[in-house]
Amino acid sequence: MGSSFLTLAAGCVLGLGVYLCIEGAGNFRRAWRSRKWTVGTGRIDGAEFRVSYTQPRTIQPWRAITGGNLPKDFFLPDGAPRYRMSLRFHYFYDAAGERRRGSQLFFGSDEAVLSRGDAAAYLQKYRIGQSAKVFHDPVRPDESVLVPGKLVGALGGLMVGMILTGIGIIGTR
Repeated sequence: MGSSFLTLAAGCVLGLGVYLCIEGAGNFRRAWRSRKWTVGTGRIDGAEFRVSYTQPRTIQPWRAITGGNLPKDFFLPDGAPRYRMSLRFHYFYDAAGERRRGSQLFFGSDEAVLSRGDAAAYLQKYRIGQSAKVFHDPVRPDESVLVPGKLVGALGGLMVGMILTGIGIIGTR
């Protein structure tokens, strides 16, 4: 009974891995194609950030960035615990004759996980209240990004799928 349970578990891991590979490959392809999406002009309506510490593992709530100025605690001292910065933008754009709302910085997630320096650079580039280029899918105009062709979010699912597929294959032997 123990051996058949392990084989079943390995089969489930294999199935999940294959599913994630298929989804990841589709997301990768769509992220790559976003470079050729329709370009329009939008307006940055807002931005939020949060800090996640790795030790102790804590995640702060989302906090609005007002007036494009970062709160002082955004710039943590060098001796601070390890952390990552999550950034989210909100913007409006017109596509297919309708006003639409977007929140993806780049393809794959509404939340961009960045280094402190990268987050500050994006906040300088996409200032609240200013216009910005918005790339939207001509087939699905509700899908949009500010930075096209960035594959970071799309690669994550594909890589996890490949790892789980490998584990599942080994486990079913």
